[in-house]
Amino acid sequence: MCTYFTSTKKILLIMIIYAALLLSAGCAKIPDSQTPAFDEPIFCGFYTDGSGPFSSYASLAEQWPHIQEISPLWYYIRADGTIAEDIDQKALELAREKNIKVIPLVVFAANRSSIILIEPAARQRVVQDLIRIMHENGYDGINIDMEIVKGAGGDYAPEKNGLTQFIGELGEEMKPLGKRLDVCLVPPVQPPVNLAPIYDYGALCGLVDRAVIMAYDRHQGGTPPGPGAPLPWVEDNIEATLAAGFLPRQLSLGIPGYGYDWPPESTACRVAAMKDVADLMSQKSLTPGWDNEAKTPYLAYADREIWFENDRSIKEKINLVQKYRLAGCSLWRLGYEDSSFWLVLDSLKAGL
Repeated sequence: MCTYFTSTKKILLIMIIYAALLLSAGCAKIPDSQTPAFDEPIFCGFYTDGSGPFSSYASLAEQWPHIQEISPLWYYIRADGTIAEDIDQKALELAREKNIKVIPLVVFAANRSSIILIEPAARQRVVQDLIRIMHENGYDGINIDMEIVKGAGGDYAPEKNGLTQFIGELGEEMKPLGKRLDVCLVPPVQPPVNLAPIYDYGALCGLVDRAVIMAYDRHQGGTPPGPGAPLPWVEDNIEATLAAGFLPRQLSLGIPGYGYDWPPESTACRVAAMKDVADLMSQKSLTPGWDNEAKTPYLAYADREIWFENDRSIKEKINLVQKYRLAGCSLWRLGYEDSSFWLVLDSLKAGL
């Protein structure tokens, strides 16, 4: 017996399958301001204030042709819900002159206070303050980077629900303004052990325009020496974030321009910027090792163990941006990188 579908039945079947896929994606709502897919990855540089040759400003002034966006660390929410600001006006003026989008970070002061996540009135005060700040400074959006240092035995369900509520309320106020709402996400797979689990990834995907996966600090102060951003772990976190419902065009991969330097038999360490390690190797004629599983370089020097990033490891990470067709990448932070970083970025963009 020969069976067949009429055109009407075919259309009905396609509609049913499409609806099932939408429901299984874990994210029922995409923001009204969601931007379309990018033909070329967008590069964002995190920015911190300061001066000197390794400052973020020096990097911005020299490398601005490579930079489409900056997320400067200028706003801090105090324990009482008020906002402290520390704007680098020189950087703001340079970004405007060079047509670079400015989407400042908003963080908790000392990474501890969570009053705005659990008290509705405080939440609304901060929302209105942020709307005022965007108006007064002409920013292109806001990037919410709320991290809480974990306490022993803490229950963070109220903060988790409150963060989702806060992002939703802020998004509703931002929609009519045409401003972009970003959020920084702690990686969902094997996150840093010192940070509280306050992220509802499945809910947040429908509330934000862009999310930065902070795919670094797998090893850090308090852990044994090891790679800060081992490639399999980075890729696992991209896949987990996509599985939670985020679209590729919503995601920017956070890339470290640094690693850590451990003394013998210690979990205490210090930051090892790409520039610093490159200078050290040049001065001492040192050759790094390469961990082929983590796709990360390391250095044994004067009884110290240094895990860091170089052009080879950065290329591996940016390749993931292309593989998963993500919106782009975000470097923590401008000023840590050396010249090889920009050469890698240029070569990969040229190959698109």
